[in-house]
Amino acid sequence: MKLTTRILGWIPLGAVLLIVALVYGAWATAFVQLGRRPLPSMDDPKYIGGISTLISNASTILILVLLVCWILAMCANAVIAVHPRVTDKRWWLVRFAYGLIAMLLLLLSVRHSPGEALTWFID
Repeated sequence: MKLTTRILGWIPLGAVLLIVALVYGAWATAFVQLGRRPLPSMDDPKYIGGISTLISNASTILILVLLVCWILAMCANAVIAVHPRVTDKRWWLVRFAYGLIAMLLLLLSVRHSPGEALTWFID
C-alpha cells in the first residue's frame, strides 16, 4: 500500500489533535494577554481584543476546516475498510476506531478540560 494512502488513515486522529492544539493555543494567548486564566462566560474570545482575538478567529476557521477533513477522512476510511479488494481491512478499521474514539473523547472533555479551555472557546 502506498504511503499517501496510509496517511489518509491517520487524518482523523491528526485532525482531532490539531483541534485540541488550536484551542489551547488560543487559550494560552488569551491567558498571556489577560494576565490570568480566561473564564468561560466572562472572557469571550471575540471581545478580548488584540492578538488574542486574531488567533481565536483564525483558530475557529481552522477548526471548522479540520472538522470537515475529519468527516471526509472518516468516510473514506469506512469505505476503504469495507471495499472487497482491500487486503488489510483490520488496519483501516483500527484507524477508523482511533478517529472515532478521539472525537468522542474531545466531545466528552468539553466539560472537564484542563483550565476549562474547551468550554471557554466554545462559549
